[in-house]
Amino acid sequence: MPPSEGRVEPARLARMLGDWPSNDRGLARALALGISQLITDSHLADGALLPSQRKLAEALGVSRSTVTEAYEALVAADVVESFQRSGCRVRRKGFGAIGADQGAAPVLGPDALASYDIARGALPGLPTVADAIAGIDRRRLMGHVAAGGFFPAGLPELRDAVAAYYANLGTPTTRENILITGGAQQATWLVAQLLIGPVDEVVVEDPTSRRTLDVLRRAGTRLLPVPFAGSALRLDLLEQLVRRRRPRLVYCQPVVHDPTGLTMDARSLRTFARILDVHHTFCVEDASSAELLFADERRPGLAALLPPDQHLTVSTLSKLTWGGLRVGWIRGSVPVIERLTELKRSIDLTSSVLDQLVAVDLLQRLPELRALRTADLRGGYEIARRVLMRVRPDWRWTEPSGGTGLWVDTGADAGAIGNALRSGGVRALTGFEHFSPFGGLGTYLSLPLWYSEEHLEPALRALDRILPAQR
Repeated sequence: MPPSEGRVEPARLARMLGDWPSNDRGLARALALGISQLITDSHLADGALLPSQRKLAEALGVSRSTVTEAYEALVAADVVESFQRSGCRVRRKGFGAIGADQGAAPVLGPDALASYDIARGALPGLPTVADAIAGIDRRRLMGHVAAGGFFPAGLPELRDAVAAYYANLGTPTTRENILITGGAQQATWLVAQLLIGPVDEVVVEDPTSRRTLDVLRRAGTRLLPVPFAGSALRLDLLEQLVRRRRPRLVYCQPVVHDPTGLTMDARSLRTFARILDVHHTFCVEDASSAELLFADERRPGLAALLPPDQHLTVSTLSKLTWGGLRVGWIRGSVPVIERLTELKRSIDLTSSVLDQLVAVDLLQRLPELRALRTADLRGGYEIARRVLMRVRPDWRWTEPSGGTGLWVDTGADAGAIGNALRSGGVRALTGFEHFSPFGGLGTYLSLPLWYSEEHLEPALRALDRILPAQR
């Protein structure tokens, strides 16, 4: 039997597919396209076993021959592998295109039928970014061009600027503690490649960042989820896990958590650090959203509370400024940073010098950038709150302390809600599909906080004819 991430339950796959036969293509072809889209969007992990043909046919209400034909198309396109005794397994590394020789629509890309897309979490860029790009000093740039542009660990002046950022937060840091990366996603991938093996266990929050889940699943790690109780992480369960299972590491977001927008208070943060320290558990702290606190304050996170050899921080400038500016970093002990630098050298040699020069300028303007971005996000929260009170007053949420989205409990099957929205031409992010390690959180949706009232309200009103609000 091949290695796998476990078999996907047929009822779950049916919910994830949504309104898959609503086009003019044949049923088998539409089913193959629907499954391959889920693989492309990372909703089905590499190595996951698909349901048997018979059980999926029963769940979808189609003939077994339809599922057989769809699976054969997926195998032919190298999207999945077929094993005689265990069925079909997702094979993302061999991903191809179904029916490309027939002029069919590509498997990749957003849903072309969506009239409203409330699934995009990437924020529009700040105008300050364009100013910084246009304002690059020519003499400084020419100096770097003459030098060859090869800086495996990052531009020295940018590493110094990031180190100063942490020093100002009360965490002594030097250039040698910093590795510049192509955004937080690359930073997380590097950490996973260096520190995690296929048999390792990693503790994660439930919910957690969907992009991080994708990285950890690709690394083949075993995930140990810790849930939230209301607005707080269950630190008692965290302590039980690290004591009993001795995980390889804990991945967490204590300051502006994605997707909930919650932030640990100082007392809980100290308790968290004590648990990790007492049990000698390594911690990877994702601070990608830490500069998105709505309040005019800054939080140092766990870095100031744990020994340097027991902690790494992953962060980025892209989330605050612009997703197209691919500048992130890792902060850690010198030996680990040196090993990560060698690993990074093997995949891209060096990061873009132009992006890094812009980042140096932007880091000097952090208060201005923070004020602009958080003002927009606070306004977006007020818009989302007003729309929900009008359109879905039965939905509930905890007011976030920051971040780019609102984590909403619909009180109903969010998978069914997601399907209903898709049938109405709306793309949305559901908790069980995107943010939960094991497909839990089945009543939750994540709503981005940067949409206008004119965009968000019609999108949510698409539910009215299918799911009347409880008033």
